[in-house]
Amino acid sequence: MSELITNAHLHAGSTANLVLVWDNRCLHVSVHDSSSAMPEPRTPDATTPNGRGLGLVEALADTWQTRPQSDGKTITACFYPPDQPDPHAGEADGTPSPGSR
Repeated sequence: MSELITNAHLHAGSTANLVLVWDNRCLHVSVHDSSSAMPEPRTPDATTPNGRGLGLVEALADTWQTRPQSDGKTITACFYPPDQPDPHAGEADGTPSPGSR
């Protein structure tokens, strides 16, 4: 959550709205900001602490996506409980969808 909120403040230069939703399957963590610029993963520089936010989201979330909206964008990361089966098991070609691992 903190990475998504920090990214909204630093890169979007706006306030951030945080919404958490549990749907009996996954915890959806959504952060909305007022910038229409879509997030772009960066390669972190070993000498600076910046550039790791989306990499951390990618590593920790089971899935994530960005949705453009008329007043900015919303990034939603989904976290499945450890005892849940892999939500991507059985996908046709075995390749996870974008923003999923």
